Amino acid sequence: MSVNDENDVQTLLKRVKELEETISQQAVQLNEQKKKIESSKPISVDVHCKNMTRTVMVARSDKLEDIQGSIKSAFNLTTMPTLYLGEKQITEEYWASAPLFTSNVPKLIKCEIFSPWDVAGSEESGIDYDKLVTQFGLKHIDHELIERFERLTGMPAHPWLRRGFFYCHRGFDLILDHLEQGNIIYLYTGRGPSSTSLHLGHMIQFMFAKYLQDAFKCVLVIQMSNDEKFIFKKELSIEDVEHMTFENTKDVMACGFDPSRTFIFSDLDYIGAMYRPVLRLLKNTTAHTESKIYGFDGSSPAGFYTWPSIQAAPSFSCSFPHLFGPPYTDTTTGAAIGPCKPWNRKLKRKEEPKKEEEKEEKKAIETKEAAPKEEGGKVQKQKSASSSSSKGKGKGKSNESQWAVQCLIPCAIDQDPYFRMSLDLASSLGFPAPCTLYSRFVPDLSGGATKMSASAQLGASASNSDSASSSSTPSGKAAAAQGTPKTIFMSDTPKSIARAVNSGFSIGADTKKDQAENGAKIKDLKRDAAFSYLEIFDLETPDEELAELGRKYLAGAEGDPDESHLVMSGTIKQRLIKVLCDLAAKHQERRKAITDEQVRAMMRLRPLDIKRLIEEKAKEAQMEKEKECEKKDEAEKETEKKE
Repeated sequence: MSVNDENDVQTLLKRVKELEETISQQAVQLNEQKKKIESSKPISVDVHCKNMTRTVMVARSDKLEDIQGSIKSAFNLTTMPTLYLGEKQITEEYWASAPLFTSNVPKLIKCEIFSPWDVAGSEESGIDYDKLVTQFGLKHIDHELIERFERLTGMPAHPWLRRGFFYCHRGFDLILDHLEQGNIIYLYTGRGPSSTSLHLGHMIQFMFAKYLQDAFKCVLVIQMSNDEKFIFKKELSIEDVEHMTFENTKDVMACGFDPSRTFIFSDLDYIGAMYRPVLRLLKNTTAHTESKIYGFDGSSPAGFYTWPSIQAAPSFSCSFPHLFGPPYTDTTTGAAIGPCKPWNRKLKRKEEPKKEEEKEEKKAIETKEAAPKEEGGKVQKQKSASSSSSKGKGKGKSNESQWAVQCLIPCAIDQDPYFRMSLDLASSLGFPAPCTLYSRFVPDLSGGATKMSASAQLGASASNSDSASSSSTPSGKAAAAQGTPKTIFMSDTPKSIARAVNSGFSIGADTKKDQAENGAKIKDLKRDAAFSYLEIFDLETPDEELAELGRKYLAGAEGDPDESHLVMSGTIKQRLIKVLCDLAAKHQERRKAITDEQVRAMMRLRPLDIKRLIEEKAKEAQMEKEKECEKKDEAEKETEKKE
């Protein structure tokens, strides 16, 4: 072979090698393009939220906020949910690792959401109430606080306090301080009318407010937040919410409030009177802060951002100048509105020995206040109502602050974001931050993962159904599929109440034999809808008797051959049906007696009998003083006799 031939071969081999490298590079590029195309294809993922499962499409390129937005739309949520894969929370960092596209990860997203509009916890463990106490900077209601309440009011503690249904608070000890010093307070609660009848969950705050009004002999203001429901419920018109407000007011009045001490107001009618404090709150609140607290996003209507200030405003007594002051002059009539002088004296806080935990809390607050302020209430949750009330009043507020009357709000714990926000805003008004008493939720009948809701009801038509199944106990999902009601309204018939209760989730064994031998199949009374409702609504049965009933339900026959003592799920349900039918019947009878004119009178702008309240308190204080003197005299006489 000649030299030229060898050179040609080498050149050819070199060219072949170059072609092989080019082909290899092109194959790699094609492979990457194929992967990109495959990864861009969305996959279907099941999402479980509020006892429902729906499918959403997810692509690898989607951001976490995009998926949260899709789920928010799919379940018609008001705020963004927190997402979980198994037990692991999906964070931005975790989502970036594309966990849904890993073969060994289950393709089921679970949602947890906690806001004033949407509540859904884990289906297995329900809502972690103790976690919320820590998260929101609250305190548990302990035995010592209950005893102090009983001693100062002369009333036995409500079963909901003893049973831990109202279980935590912010500043309730401050309310008792006011009571000890002869000051008046006022109660504030409310209702967002989204149906023509209240359900069992709504009744809690009103029944408890009635009890507190009797115990404290105080004024109660009730906000009918029809503006909120109009803004947050797309399907409702102004006319709808006004009609529901009037009907709901009859339900509220049927709880038996004292008209001389109760003012019920519609936001649509009363907003002008409390617009001054609303404006101050709006001026001192940023949209960014509200987005962090409530989970709003850029797609939320503008009304979402104004509403929290409207709900917070009645927790400051300056929203009711005709009741508490400061007085003002009506520009249309020239009439003076409001009391002539402040009702209360300045509260003197007693110096008490600090507990170790209180010292730690104070240290944490000082550390946080020294640091740059965080977003979304993270610092706010460390503060207490009493610490906020002692803050500087700000310019121009010193004269108004002398008119302040302390507010106490009994409500469910999902309402805390409004009043946690009020802690920082109190100083802008120069008024003390509200104190709160928080309850757990009345769960829906599916077993405790979410709260009872008027909107979740499958229709009021269910209340006219003639069928009532007592043999089956479907889960929440099965119950929804069969069209059984999840919510019990105060207008329901006994037949409908029985149908709803019998459809509720039960932890009892499937057969009598299994129940006798092994007891309940799930050893957690909180998961049993009927027993949970008994603990809440059976207020006549002693606590010990209810606890023993629950113990027997879990345990089974325990070797007792007498089956008449066996507690089955049917036993619990039949007992609950009687309790709820009695409650509904009495409520319906009282509501029927309320006239339209009585409703208008209760909602009319008018002074309440606060002077009588103060005179009664002074009289009670005098009687208490006389009793103490009598006891002292008797003790001295006994001492003299012994000597």
